[in-house]
Amino acid sequence: MNKNIDYYFTTASPLANLASLADDFLRSRSDKSLIYKPISITQMIENSIEPAIECRLHSIADHCLPDKIVIALQETRNNVGEFVIKVWSALWLYDKDLNDINELKDILRSMGLDAELVLRYANSKDVQSIYKSNTTEAITRNSLGLTMTDQRIFVR
Repeated sequence: MNKNIDYYFTTASPLANLASLADDFLRSRSDKSLIYKPISITQMIENSIEPAIECRLHSIADHCLPDKIVIALQETRNNVGEFVIKVWSALWLYDKDLNDINELKDILRSMGLDAELVLRYANSKDVQSIYKSNTTEAITRNSLGLTMTDQRIFVR
């Protein structure tokens, strides 16, 4: 029996932080855990069951580096949940520009990680392949969920 739950998401989503809470809850009460699977929100919307939805994506939506960092952290067995919460807080509580590489470096350093090393891996072909695979898998599984806020649309 599979002991893991696939979680398709983007760090740009206002609901992304809930995953780490769910993961902590699952781990404390069962033998299950979340497998974080960041996806391309742009490709998901293009393949949406409602393609006529007109939307404005948050500025981070077309820039997937935070999502790729999630993959890099998961692949290297680092604390993904902490990163997701810090990215969510930076984006939604402090209105930080996560297209600014220095903001992401600050988050990684605050976790005690070598920011340059993590970013190199996050930009690698291996991580890009996983990112594309996650998105294709999410589309194939019809796992699209949308959250709309203030004329913005997010995959959840």
